[in-house]
Amino acid sequence: MMEKEGVKTLVCFTCGLPFESMEDLKCMAQYQRQLRRKFKQMRFKTCMIEIEPGSGMSRNPQAYGIQPQRSSFADYYRYHSQPSQNHWLEMGYDRRDCPEQQEVSHYFCRHFCERFKAGWASPLVCSATAAMWKLGMFSLIDRILTLREKGLGKPA
Repeated sequence: MMEKEGVKTLVCFTCGLPFESMEDLKCMAQYQRQLRRKFKQMRFKTCMIEIEPGSGMSRNPQAYGIQPQRSSFADYYRYHSQPSQNHWLEMGYDRRDCPEQQEVSHYFCRHFCERFKAGWASPLVCSATAAMWKLGMFSLIDRILTLREKGLGKPA
């Protein structure tokens, strides 16, 4: 009915959960491909869920089979105050008997990322962008563009 009436929809998914296997990620990607083929008005947003202070996973990590990377509010504050961190691809915990953070991040980039729809090249584009961010390239580009806007960077 939504397709017939031209209703645009957004369906949200999550990945990187404590007991999720690589097979679960593959099934989710396949399910999204099937939905995308069937419903042309449907968009998808897949997010990695980061452990939050005070959540069940942070209060009782043993129940979820995880090892938190941050345990106090100060840990969270320090981590999130660093602009070089890619907060969208970090779970904040290590999972036992599951794919590691980097493996999940690369799979996410290749199959679920909305920013770079480059398929197999998405992890490369994402890694290059993260490296440019850490090296300060974006702030340099921003300064150059700001100077040009003010007329200070125009050639003589």
